[in-house]
Amino acid sequence: MKTALVIIDVQNVFITPTTKNVPQHILTHLKKKKYSHIIFTQFVNKKNSPFVRYLRWNKAFSKKQTDIVDALKPLAENSPVFRKSTYSIFESRPFLRFLKKNHVTNVELAGMDIDSCVLASGFGGFDKGFKVTILTRLCGSADERYMGAALPIISRNLPR
Repeated sequence: MKTALVIIDVQNVFITPTTKNVPQHILTHLKKKKYSHIIFTQFVNKKNSPFVRYLRWNKAFSKKQTDIVDALKPLAENSPVFRKSTYSIFESRPFLRFLKKNHVTNVELAGMDIDSCVLASGFGGFDKGFKVTILTRLCGSADERYMGAALPIISRNLPR
Protein backbone atom coordinates (compact mmCIF):
# COMPACT_ATOMS: atom_id res chain seq x y z
CA MET A 1 0.00 0.00 0.00
CA LYS A 2 1.78 3.11 -1.26
CA THR A 3 0.65 6.70 -0.92
CA ALA A 4 1.32 9.48 -3.40
CA LEU A 5 0.92 13.20 -2.88
CA VAL A 6 -0.51 14.76 -6.04
CA ILE A 7 0.08 18.51 -6.20
CA ILE A 8 -2.55 19.81 -8.57
CA ASP A 9 -2.00 22.87 -10.78
CA VAL A 10 0.10 25.02 -8.44
CA GLN A 11 1.01 27.21 -11.39
CA ASN A 12 1.55 30.91 -11.93
CA VAL A 13 -1.83 31.36 -13.61
CA PHE A 14 -3.65 30.20 -10.47
CA ILE A 15 -1.80 32.35 -7.93
CA THR A 16 -4.09 35.01 -6.49
CA PRO A 17 -4.24 36.82 -3.15
CA THR A 18 -6.28 33.89 -1.78
CA THR A 19 -3.93 31.17 -3.09
CA LYS A 20 -0.51 32.76 -2.69
CA ASN A 21 0.28 30.84 0.53
CA VAL A 22 -0.58 27.39 -0.81
CA PRO A 23 2.95 26.61 -2.08
CA GLN A 24 4.49 27.36 1.31
CA HIS A 25 1.84 25.29 3.11
CA ILE A 26 2.71 22.36 0.84
CA LEU A 27 6.44 22.72 1.53
CA THR A 28 5.83 22.88 5.28
CA HIS A 29 3.68 19.74 5.08
CA LEU A 30 6.41 17.89 3.19
CA LYS A 31 8.87 18.55 6.01
CA LYS A 32 6.56 16.59 8.30
CA LYS A 33 5.32 13.77 6.07
CA LYS A 34 7.03 11.46 3.60
CA TYR A 35 5.37 9.93 0.54
CA SER A 36 6.18 7.04 -1.76
CA HIS A 37 5.79 9.51 -4.64
CA ILE A 38 5.28 13.23 -5.07
CA ILE A 39 3.54 13.99 -8.35
CA PHE A 40 2.68 17.30 -10.00
CA THR A 41 -0.05 18.13 -12.46
CA GLN A 42 0.17 21.00 -14.88
CA PHE A 43 -2.93 22.39 -16.54
CA VAL A 44 -2.31 23.49 -20.13
CA ASN A 45 -5.32 24.87 -21.95
CA LYS A 46 -6.08 24.14 -25.61
CA LYS A 47 -7.49 26.62 -28.10
CA ASN A 48 -10.68 24.64 -28.71
CA SER A 49 -11.09 23.21 -25.19
CA PRO A 50 -14.39 23.18 -23.31
CA PHE A 51 -12.83 25.80 -21.03
CA VAL A 52 -12.54 28.17 -23.99
CA ARG A 53 -15.72 27.15 -25.83
CA TYR A 54 -18.16 26.98 -22.93
CA LEU A 55 -16.60 29.01 -20.12
CA ARG A 56 -14.74 31.56 -22.26
CA TRP A 57 -11.69 30.99 -20.08
CA ASN A 58 -8.71 32.03 -22.22
CA LYS A 59 -5.82 31.50 -19.84
CA ALA A 60 -3.14 28.87 -19.22
CA PHE A 61 -1.74 28.91 -22.75
CA SER A 62 1.67 30.55 -22.28
CA LYS A 63 4.67 29.01 -20.55
CA LYS A 64 4.74 31.92 -18.09
CA GLN A 65 1.18 31.12 -17.01
CA THR A 66 1.50 27.34 -16.98
CA ASP A 67 4.85 27.08 -15.19
CA ILE A 68 4.86 25.51 -11.74
CA VAL A 69 5.38 28.31 -9.20
CA ASP A 70 8.98 29.15 -8.32
CA ALA A 71 8.70 27.93 -4.71
CA LEU A 72 7.88 24.40 -5.91
CA LYS A 73 10.03 24.26 -9.06
CA PRO A 74 12.99 22.48 -7.41
CA LEU A 75 10.65 19.78 -6.15
CA ALA A 76 8.85 19.51 -9.50
CA GLU A 77 12.15 19.14 -11.35
CA ASN A 78 12.77 15.92 -9.42
CA SER A 79 9.21 14.59 -9.63
CA PRO A 80 6.91 13.32 -12.34
CA VAL A 81 4.84 16.11 -13.89
CA PHE A 82 1.70 15.16 -15.79
CA ARG A 83 0.14 17.69 -18.14
CA LYS A 84 -3.61 17.81 -18.47
CA SER A 85 -6.28 19.85 -20.19
CA THR A 86 -9.16 18.48 -18.10
CA TYR A 87 -10.45 19.12 -14.61
CA SER A 88 -9.43 15.69 -13.32
CA ILE A 89 -5.92 14.25 -13.56
CA PHE A 90 -7.54 10.81 -13.42
CA GLU A 91 -8.52 11.29 -17.08
CA SER A 92 -4.80 10.97 -17.93
CA ARG A 93 -3.78 7.48 -19.07
CA PRO A 94 -0.05 8.12 -18.44
CA PHE A 95 -0.89 9.22 -14.88
CA LEU A 96 -2.97 6.10 -14.25
CA ARG A 97 -0.22 3.89 -15.71
CA PHE A 98 2.30 5.53 -13.37
CA LEU A 99 0.12 4.86 -10.32
CA LYS A 100 -0.45 1.25 -11.33
CA LYS A 101 3.20 0.58 -12.19
CA ASN A 102 4.27 1.98 -8.81
CA HIS A 103 1.56 0.16 -6.82
CA VAL A 104 0.00 3.37 -5.52
CA THR A 105 -3.35 2.71 -3.82
CA ASN A 106 -3.74 5.86 -1.72
CA VAL A 107 -3.69 9.35 -3.16
CA GLU A 108 -3.57 12.59 -1.20
CA LEU A 109 -4.43 15.73 -3.13
CA ALA A 110 -3.23 19.30 -2.63
CA GLY A 111 -3.36 22.36 -4.86
CA MET A 112 -5.74 24.53 -6.79
CA ASP A 113 -8.53 25.18 -7.27
CA ILE A 114 -10.21 23.08 -4.60
CA ASP A 115 -13.64 23.70 -6.10
CA SER A 116 -12.67 22.58 -9.60
CA CYS A 117 -9.58 20.52 -10.49
CA VAL A 118 -8.88 19.25 -6.97
CA LEU A 119 -12.50 18.26 -6.35
CA ALA A 120 -12.87 16.69 -9.82
CA SER A 121 -9.64 14.75 -9.27
CA GLY A 122 -10.90 13.60 -5.89
CA PHE A 123 -14.04 12.17 -7.43
CA GLY A 124 -12.13 10.84 -10.44
CA GLY A 125 -9.66 8.96 -8.26
CA PHE A 126 -12.39 7.61 -6.03
CA ASP A 127 -14.32 6.37 -9.07
CA LYS A 128 -11.16 4.57 -10.27
CA GLY A 129 -10.86 2.74 -6.93
CA PHE A 130 -8.20 4.78 -5.14
CA LYS A 131 -8.46 5.86 -1.54
CA VAL A 132 -8.43 9.63 -2.07
CA THR A 133 -7.93 12.23 0.63
CA ILE A 134 -8.06 15.93 -0.14
CA LEU A 135 -5.70 17.81 2.16
CA THR A 136 -7.94 20.85 2.43
CA ARG A 137 -5.34 22.91 4.33
CA LEU A 138 -3.01 22.53 1.37
CA CYS A 139 -5.56 23.75 -1.16
CA GLY A 140 -6.84 27.09 -2.33
CA SER A 141 -9.36 28.72 -4.60
CA ALA A 142 -9.34 31.97 -6.51
CA ASP A 143 -12.57 32.82 -4.69
CA GLU A 144 -12.92 32.00 -1.00
CA ARG A 145 -16.68 31.52 -1.40
CA TYR A 146 -15.97 28.50 -3.57
CA MET A 147 -13.42 27.19 -1.08
CA GLY A 148 -16.12 27.32 1.56
CA ALA A 149 -18.60 25.62 -0.75
CA ALA A 150 -16.20 22.79 -1.59
CA LEU A 151 -15.38 21.80 2.00
CA PRO A 152 -18.75 20.25 2.98
CA ILE A 153 -18.92 18.43 -0.37
CA ILE A 154 -15.49 16.91 0.28
CA SER A 155 -16.34 16.07 3.88
CA ARG A 156 -19.53 14.27 2.83
CA ASN A 157 -18.22 12.38 -0.18
CA LEU A 158 -14.55 11.46 0.25
CA PRO A 159 -12.53 9.60 2.91
CA ARG A 160 -10.80 11.59 5.63
